[in-house]
Amino acid sequence: MKKLLLILFTISLCFNVFSQDSTYTYEKYGVINQYTNNMVLEVDDILRFSKHKLKNENCFIININDLSSSSKKSTGFILTIALKGYDELNEQYVYIGDAIEAINELVYIGKCLVKSKNKLDIYLNNQGYNYEEIYYNNDLSFSVNFYNMRTDEKGYIPQIPNKFIRIYPIRNKTEQEKREKALKEKQKQEYEKREIEEIKLILDEVNIEKKISNIKNDMIKSYLQKTRDIILNTPIEQLIEENKVKKKNAYLNYNFELHIDSNKNVNIFEDKCRYEFSYYDYNRNKPFGDYKEKKLSTFELSLKDKCRNKYYLNNFNCCKIGNDIFIEDCGFSYKFIFETDIIGVKVKGDNLKYYSNENRISQFEEVHDWCSKNITKNGFYFIHYILIDGELVCRTLDLNKTQKKNLKQYLKIGLLYKLNNYINN
Repeated sequence: MKKLLLILFTISLCFNVFSQDSTYTYEKYGVINQYTNNMVLEVDDILRFSKHKLKNENCFIININDLSSSSKKSTGFILTIALKGYDELNEQYVYIGDAIEAINELVYIGKCLVKSKNKLDIYLNNQGYNYEEIYYNNDLSFSVNFYNMRTDEKGYIPQIPNKFIRIYPIRNKTEQEKREKALKEKQKQEYEKREIEEIKLILDEVNIEKKISNIKNDMIKSYLQKTRDIILNTPIEQLIEENKVKKKNAYLNYNFELHIDSNKNVNIFEDKCRYEFSYYDYNRNKPFGDYKEKKLSTFELSLKDKCRNKYYLNNFNCCKIGNDIFIEDCGFSYKFIFETDIIGVKVKGDNLKYYSNENRISQFEEVHDWCSKNITKNGFYFIHYILIDGELVCRTLDLNKTQKKNLKQYLKIGLLYKLNNYINN
């Protein structure tokens, strides 16, 4: 980059031997080139216009430093041009002259064509786009087309230089504008500091962390029960068929926003919930799981849209409008890990003998404890157990003859599995 600046500075000195009428330097400008995808990129670098007398003809020398990260190369331009006429069809002034483009350590020399809706003289008087303006039109911009850019007389081109650029001069701020901006920034910081303190006080007053924790726990409790109910309502045949996978998962994704009104009431303002349970054909007609979304209140939505600032407090994005506070991104994800199976229990007095498929029971002692307390008569029983996040649910099954036959066959597979393991070991 230092070599590029030295090259451009040396070339600039060569042009300064001409009598200079006036010059003006912009501290910032916008540019469209082959790297910006037809979007205006703002560049914090020098754009300088100089008006000179050369061979009894007024000419302009334009220095453009483009050291922006978008081009990925340190680039600079020097254009020496003179007015050649007016294009009435396109309503543009046409300037033609010489161009120098430096890319890193390479210097290209060729010709250029500059077109502008205004004479370039206007740029000697701080005429350009406002500092924070969106570039809706090209009225104050000018285009540059490059031709026959070569690095030496033989025309060796090691890489393709810019063929076209459009420059949007950005008007320099006056000292008064700079002072006003600094004052506004100071006032804004003071306002935001006061607002943050007000939000923090209200969040502490309503104990927002406990509120959010309660919402989370209630949702997990509700969907844990939903997971359990799905399993309990699944036909016996389907439970057996899909019991090859011992550990199974269900997923809950819950995103919600909160509204704290002027009376310090905390309510769910918006929420989106997705629950995925991919077993026992539960998702057959809903491959992406259960999805629920709470409709927004028109009043609350319009109120939230008026929020000026957002702050990241207590791990959440918060905003305040009047005495109302909105809290975003309170969501969470949760995975329910569950295990379920059907086992046989033969009861004879105080002796309980268990029969199971090849799957082992993770919390056998808890299952045994339940059976000891709840099965008091001698006989053979089929027990369906569900273990979700460490919580155990057991029930005895009331089956028809066909179901009993299928379950006995299912448990025999487990006995054969254990016998084969015993023989092989």
